[in-house]
Amino acid sequence: MSNARHSAATAVQRRDLLKTLALLGIAGCARAADKTGTAATTTPTNDTGASNTQAAKGFSADVLVIGAGMAGLAAARTLQQAGKQVIVLEGRQRVGGRVWTAQLAGQTIDFGASWIHGVTGNPLTALAKQVGAATVAVDYKNMARFKPAGTELTDGEDAALEALWLAFGTWRQAQMALGGADQSLHTAIDNYASNNGLSSADRTSLNYMLASEVEHEYAQDAGQLSVQHYDDTGELPGGDVIFINGYRQLVDLLAQGLDVRLNTVVTGIDTSGSGAKVTDSTGQIWTGSRVIVTLPLGVLQANKVQFAPALPQAVQSAIGGLGMGILDKFFLSWQGVANMPAWPTAHILGRVTEPAADPWVEWLNAHQLLQIPVLLGFVAGAPAVPLETQSDAQVQNQAYTAAKSLFDGDLPAPAAFGRTAWGLDPFALGSYSSVRVGGSRGDCDTLAKPVSAQLFLAGEHTHGEHQGTVHGALLSGQRAAAQVLAKG
Repeated sequence: MSNARHSAATAVQRRDLLKTLALLGIAGCARAADKTGTAATTTPTNDTGASNTQAAKGFSADVLVIGAGMAGLAAARTLQQAGKQVIVLEGRQRVGGRVWTAQLAGQTIDFGASWIHGVTGNPLTALAKQVGAATVAVDYKNMARFKPAGTELTDGEDAALEALWLAFGTWRQAQMALGGADQSLHTAIDNYASNNGLSSADRTSLNYMLASEVEHEYAQDAGQLSVQHYDDTGELPGGDVIFINGYRQLVDLLAQGLDVRLNTVVTGIDTSGSGAKVTDSTGQIWTGSRVIVTLPLGVLQANKVQFAPALPQAVQSAIGGLGMGILDKFFLSWQGVANMPAWPTAHILGRVTEPAADPWVEWLNAHQLLQIPVLLGFVAGAPAVPLETQSDAQVQNQAYTAAKSLFDGDLPAPAAFGRTAWGLDPFALGSYSSVRVGGSRGDCDTLAKPVSAQLFLAGEHTHGEHQGTVHGALLSGQRAAAQVLAKG
């Protein structure tokens, strides 16, 4: 998922979610609304071959897998191919977890993860080729930045912005070399601005870069991110791509033929005996010799599932050492709208604002990339929190007002609007994980180890090298399956 947009000397990696989602990345609570603001549920079709037939297939298997996201599906498929009987328990009414492809105004949209981050050597690339999924490369350098009033930055202004960010990255590296206690990235920015006498305009520019380059990257507020460890993850080569017809194609492939029990909300996991007993919200008990838990970090942190015995203290500390933030996506569609102005040609569109007051700092130009009349805006960290509880009409109006500045103010109202609210999604409670102050990549490594002979963890938060990515989730599921198979 990491793909540095700028020089490595900035010490800031570019891992657009989809930016998981992440980013991931990353739309279990997606809604669509027309231009009047009337909300309607956006529901994807889930013809994945996944079953929900408890009566026919029973409640016991060799291995129980909790969660039908990318990690859970990868684990289940690996185990099934090795001859194990597997049941996957999924609380949602669909498979995919934080990967979710749906329709907005007749257009295929990835409300969850969108990117393959680093196509060379990426297992997702092999899956995409297997199903013939068409992709298009995203060029992060193909960017146009605008002032809030709509004027595009000159080459000189853009270069000054980049130089300011590069200078902070260099300063950060020098400060890290001196050692000392960890602190938040936001505190480091404050110190840098104070020590270097930055003007208010420069501070706004730095805050814009912080939001677009880091907070959107890691789905986390800079006040929570560890300045020492937030970017310790690895990066695959080959550039990034997005799917023309959605990530769902890979989910469909992995889910095909698996025994997935949808609408099954797990509330308890008991491994105190020789096997595993899993209780769901109806009181049904599921049994197996082993259990792999792929619940998102946010769900684990909220103690939504009770473990017996309690998770070891080292595991609990690792869960607490990581952060689960928010990166929400906002789609504006002009499908069927007449008299549209000329679209920008850049892949990425930036608005150089003070994010605390105007958080609409970055947009993906789907018209240029996918040939559909859609702009996709991102909001991450603290500014995303209040948006999640505002009405569709309120948020659509804010997004549309910001989008107009990308067209010099000449832009008709959109025909459709879609949004995510990852923080409110009870099956995610955030977009994807990151390392917060006081934590480290070692927390992911701790979670990657078997908890016991019966209990194993998987998910993007358990893969330190590729934390916060879809391929990290996939690899973690395969790793957990291998750990189970090693137990016999």
